[in-house]
Amino acid sequence: MKDVLMSDETPDPALVAASQFVFGKTRVRGVYASHDNPQREGIFVEIIRRRGKLNPGIHVRVTNGVGEFWEYPIESVEIVA
Repeated sequence: MKDVLMSDETPDPALVAASQFVFGKTRVRGVYASHDNPQREGIFVEIIRRRGKLNPGIHVRVTNGVGEFWEYPIESVEIVA
């Protein structure tokens, strides 16, 4: 079986960014969300990899801490300090 990441391959930037997230502690912000959007910032929950035809790629599931969940593509989030 072939290894997932060979030594001569460059790592996927999305997977490198995903290694910076910590469950329940990392606050993230949607880059393209407007300032008055209540779902602009949230708390990181998990990483999801979609493989279908609709919106494939790596996504980040986020919560507001009260029970609402939403998802952002990993390319459109930034970590809030």
